[in-house]
Amino acid sequence: MQHSQTKLKLIIMKTLCIILFGFLLPLCGSSQVILNDETVPQNSPLIKGKINILSTPDLLDITTIWANKYASLNSQLKITVLSSAMNKPEKLLPAGTDIRIISSEDEAFRSDKNLRKIIVGRDIIVPLINSENPFLEAIYKQGISAEEIARVLSNPDKQTWGMLLGNDEPARVNLFIIDNESVSSDVANFLNTDKLNDEGINVKSGQEMIDVLQGDPYALGFCRMTNVLDNTKNSFLDKITLLPIDKNGNGIIDYPEKIFSNYDTFTRGVWIGKYPKTLYRNIYSYSQENKSKEAVVAFLRWIVTSGQASLASYGYDDLVYSERLANIDALLISGVDPKSPNSIFAGQKLLALIIGLFIVTGLVVNIIARFVANKQASVQYASSLSQSVFDQNSVKILNGLYFDKTHTWAFMDQNGGVKIGIDDFLQHVTGPITRVKMKIPGERINKGDKIMSITQKGKQLNIYSPISGIIREQNTALNSDSSAMNSSPYSDGWVYVLEPTNWIKETQQLIMANNYKTWLKNEFSRLKDFLSASLGNRNPEHGHLVLQDGGELQDWVLEKCGPEVWEDFQINFIDTNK
Repeated sequence: MQHSQTKLKLIIMKTLCIILFGFLLPLCGSSQVILNDETVPQNSPLIKGKINILSTPDLLDITTIWANKYASLNSQLKITVLSSAMNKPEKLLPAGTDIRIISSEDEAFRSDKNLRKIIVGRDIIVPLINSENPFLEAIYKQGISAEEIARVLSNPDKQTWGMLLGNDEPARVNLFIIDNESVSSDVANFLNTDKLNDEGINVKSGQEMIDVLQGDPYALGFCRMTNVLDNTKNSFLDKITLLPIDKNGNGIIDYPEKIFSNYDTFTRGVWIGKYPKTLYRNIYSYSQENKSKEAVVAFLRWIVTSGQASLASYGYDDLVYSERLANIDALLISGVDPKSPNSIFAGQKLLALIIGLFIVTGLVVNIIARFVANKQASVQYASSLSQSVFDQNSVKILNGLYFDKTHTWAFMDQNGGVKIGIDDFLQHVTGPITRVKMKIPGERINKGDKIMSITQKGKQLNIYSPISGIIREQNTALNSDSSAMNSSPYSDGWVYVLEPTNWIKETQQLIMANNYKTWLKNEFSRLKDFLSASLGNRNPEHGHLVLQDGGELQDWVLEKCGPEVWEDFQINFIDTNK
């Protein structure tokens, strides 16, 4: 039944999309796709003119790559790229300069309202070791914390791998840091030290760093990822591998820290915020706010859309989707005439209308399909669980989720958003949830804040957030049918998508799925103790409402209990964990 409904849903969606697309395509003209404009449409005029760019030396490679690729799409556009260090210039944009690319946010120009500043990528500093290090297995199991590296740095007489790994290994750590001001500054911040001035640790160039890392199995080095990446293979150079960082300092590489196995896993880990922020810095572009050439705006727009593909290929980190959209909004300046034939914004309103129609169509079909499916699922689920035994075998545990002690869960999607909801244990306790009251998108919440209330026939529980963040999306389907919170709390029953504000730190306070099952043993004991005390204080004869023959808990143990027991459960079970 579920399969047939899904198939029907897809058929309806495809049919409507084909009809809309066929009707609206002739109206689109030369409108360009916002985030995938790798090529220039043949019926669109090419961008003409000149663009002069100044780049700091360390970003000259990616700036030149962007310039050459974009110029190849616009044969009538000339782009000149020059290398220039900041060195506290009198002007960030000297006469004749259209764009400046730098890897630091210059305080002198932060408040200059005439300059447009956007983030176009990120430059990553990486800790590296030789892949033939004799302690590699222990290193990847334990990881190395910033505190341990700092301790070795501050003890020249005890710079051993044993000191890093907590054993008696006497082999010396040969520590190297590339002689680059920005790299040294970021590493110093990572190690929480004022500066790095130890003799003998600096190497002069990226090639020298490669040589020492490949030739010394006991080497540990810090440099820019671009220095050691083989961009033909999307991997690190031979005999060079990442040093796994133990962020929480607990002496083990936990699940959220397992991002160092290969280049792809690592870059995704950086992208979603699992890597220390002190080891990467934003790449900024500066341009005139209201006087930029039309060609400049078009080029910057291309950089934050199609041009992002070049970043990962050359050892940089690209922007998340929300950042790309924000940059496009920032480039909608009054200085560009949207009616101009060369304007990159021609047809944008029409494109937005088309996208809106597709979204509305999809939502209508989705709501109808979900309503039917959830109704059937709710009936099936209720019939299968009603009056059944409630024990540890009843609770579904999904690998990859983080669980909070207030019986909520969190999971970070690939796009960096975090879904949250109630866990399967809680829905087994409450029984059918008939109503949910949620907050609205845009609200900022802290870990432990009340984020919603769930109701069953007038009886209510407050639910608390497992993490801090900004609500970006709510599961609107729950407003009309909340049964998915019972039938599928980890999928269709999710409540919010949050933009996390303290993800890495707060996940250290949550329970991973592999430890959650063990923790639940205590929760079942607590639940029995609570029910015994709460019902015993009121009416001992009500025990049959929650216990099976033999003393086993009934599923949906609170379903037939009154509001006073629910209030007691809130205060003495949920809130005590909070």
